[in-house]
Formats: sequence, C-alpha cells, structure tokens
Amino acid sequence: PLRKHLFDTSPSVYPLTSFVRTSTHAHMYTFTHTHSHTHTQIMRDVPYAMITLVTYEVLQTFFAMRARARVKAEEEVLGGVHGAHSAGSVAAANGKSTPISDAICGATAGGVGTIFSAPMDVIKTRMMTTKQFMSVPEAAVRILREEGASTFAVGLYPRLMHKIPANALFFLCYESFRQMFGVDGDSR
Repeated sequence: PLRKHLFDTSPSVYPLTSFVRTSTHAHMYTFTHTHSHTHTQIMRDVPYAMITLVTYEVLQTFFAMRARARVKAEEEVLGGVHGAHSAGSVAAANGKSTPISDAICGATAGGVGTIFSAPMDVIKTRMMTTKQFMSVPEAAVRILREEGASTFAVGLYPRLMHKIPANALFFLCYESFRQMFGVDGDSR
C-alpha cells in the first residue's frame, strides 16, 4: 500500500484537480471551505519552513567545515605554496559556499522538510477537501486508525519531485543574491 500512496495523484491529494473537474457550485464551496482551514495550512507550512531552513544551515556548515579541512590538508601537503589551491578551496577558505554546494544543500533540505511535513500535508488536504473532520487531532487519529500509517505518505513522491528542485534553485539564487549584494551574515 505504501508504494500506491507515494505515487497517488488522485483528486483527494490535489484539490485543484477535483476543482477543475467539478461544476461552478464547487467553486463557492471550495473557496469558503479552504479559507476556513487556513490554520491547517499554516500548521504544515511553518514546520516545513523551519525544518528546511535548519537543515540547509546545518548542511552548509558541514560543507564549509569539510572545505576548510580540505584547504588545511592541501596546505600541509603543498607546504604552504601560495596560489596552489582549487577555486572551491579558495571559496571555502574565504568562508564562501560554492553554487553546487548551495544547490545540493537546498535540494536535500527541501526533501527533508517535505518528508517530515508529509503527514500534516495529508491531514491538511483531507480537512480541506472533505467535511469529515472537525480538528487536526481528530483527522490524524481517524486517518491512522481507519487507513493506516502509510496513508500519511500519500502524494509524497509528487511533492518531493516538486520541492527538491524548487529548493535547490531557491537556495542557489538566495546565496547568489547574497553574494551579489554583499550581504555577509555570520560566517559558517
């Protein structure tokens, strides 16, 4: 069942699909019903953003520490010869990340945030597309009891296919603009 849920693109997972397939009367219901469940979307998006940003910073710090260690090892091997370092090593020595490390860290962070927020995404979608649940805890308990834990992975694969490249590009651009505008935060 988990494999089936990971690749599920049914209307219950993507409300826009069901909206397009229904009549105009559904539009009125969808807008009001969706608007009244804004808190469920916030309950998914805030943890997603927190997990993604913390993961990104931890990964960037890890990459920076590894790069500095590599520069130190190169200096020891080369006997301190000036100018004998690779471009990535020079960037690391200056505390700057490389575009490839920005993209890799961003993609990984987006994937981690998506995986951890998947259960809340399922709950949010169910609450927004059905009238079965009155609260988030009720929805979580009923979904777990009636459909099993693997249900919380419904739509995970399509969401990962969206979030991983989107976050890679976002953090690549974010770091590029920081460098372009001379924004220098705490050195990693």
